[in-house]
Amino acid sequence: MADNDEQVAKNLLVYAADKGTQDVDRQKINAIILEMSGDSKYTNEKKEKRDNSQEWIATARKKLATFDATQRSVARHHLTKTEARFEKRRHELDAAGTCCAVVDFDMFYAAVEIRDRPELKDKPVAVGGIGMISTANYVARKWGVRSAMPGFIGQALCRRGPEFGMPKTELVFVSPDFAKYERVAGIARAIFAQYDPHFRAYSADEAYIDLTRYLRCRVACGDHASARAMLADEALESGASRLAEARGAGRR
Repeated sequence: MADNDEQVAKNLLVYAADKGTQDVDRQKINAIILEMSGDSKYTNEKKEKRDNSQEWIATARKKLATFDATQRSVARHHLTKTEARFEKRRHELDAAGTCCAVVDFDMFYAAVEIRDRPELKDKPVAVGGIGMISTANYVARKWGVRSAMPGFIGQALCRRGPEFGMPKTELVFVSPDFAKYERVAGIARAIFAQYDPHFRAYSADEAYIDLTRYLRCRVACGDHASARAMLADEALESGASRLAEARGAGRR
C-alpha cells in the first residue's frame, strides 16, 4: 500500500477504535477499508486533504528554515510566555481547590441497546445500518468496526476477520432509537445536577461538571443528601441574585 494511501486508510479507520483493536493486524484492516471505500467521493476527499496537509507542512518547514536566530528567539519567547500563562492559571485553580470532571460515556448508543438486549453483550454490535454506523461496541472494534464507518465496510471486516487474525462473524445491526437515548441521557443529567446545578452537557453522552462547591458542601455537611440540599439552596440564591441584577440593569 502506498504511503499516502496507507495514511488515508488510517484516517478512515480513526484511532478512536484503538481501545478495541490492540491485538489485530491494523495494516490489513486499513487495506480492507481502503479497498471497500474504492473510488468514493469521501475517500478522494480524504486523499486530497492529506495532500493539502503535506503541502502545508512542507511550506511551513521551508518558512521555518528561513528564520534567523533573532526570529527563532522571538518565537521561543512567545511560546514560553504562553506556557507560563497556562501554568499560572493551572496553579490558581489548584490553589483554589478547584475540582472538575469531564464525563464521556463509552459506546453510549450501543451500551443502551445492550442494556435492553443483554444477549448481544458478547456479539459485535453496530447501532446504525448498512449506510452508516453511529456507534459500535468494543466487541465489534476487535474487527476494526467503529463509529462513523459505513455499515457495509463494518460488515465486510467482520466477514473477512480471518485475513487479520480474527474469526469470521456477522455484524449485528441495531436500528437507532434516539428518543430512548435522550431519555437515558436525561437520567444521567439529573444525577450530574446533584453535584453541579450548572453543569454543561455538550451532547447526550458528554458533560462537564464542576465538583468544587459540592465537595466543600459535603465536607461541611458530612453526607450526600445534606450537601445536595445546601448546593441547591446556593444555586437558588445565586439565580435569584442574578435575576435581581438583570432587572436592576434593565431599569437603569
